[in-house]
Amino acid sequence: MLEHANGGIVSLIAGSGPVVLLVLLVLISFSIISWAIIAWKFGFVRKSMRESQDFLDSFFDLQNADKLFAASESYRNGSLPRVFRAGYIEYSAMRDRSASSVKERIMLAVKREVNAESKRLTRMVPFLATVGNTAPFIGLFGTVWGIMSS
Repeated sequence: MLEHANGGIVSLIAGSGPVVLLVLLVLISFSIISWAIIAWKFGFVRKSMRESQDFLDSFFDLQNADKLFAASESYRNGSLPRVFRAGYIEYSAMRDRSASSVKERIMLAVKREVNAESKRLTRMVPFLATVGNTAPFIGLFGTVWGIMSS
């Protein structure tokens, strides 16, 4: 094994057995996928936060709910505009009913949309958590295997 160490990392990998190569392949794959998810989530959440902030600025500028609903259509990726639209649509459908039933239905619609937004924003996070928790053990397995075979 010492003769492989002088050639650098490439010769070390080339001289490795199939189990070590499999462990390296799995860890490198998980790393690439994880970084891709992190970059995607960063852009996704950043865009959602920016659109939510822009919508919030519009919310305080516009006094008319109908105009605010029309303005919210341009904020397709923001979580806050989506929640507002869900509540407004429910409100529009229930305008002729009693105030207590309208309030309950709007609250349900808003809660439902908040849950949907939470799921949308946390998509792929369980994969990152799983990789973060299992990768050290996969690496440890590779280390133990390498020690045993040397």
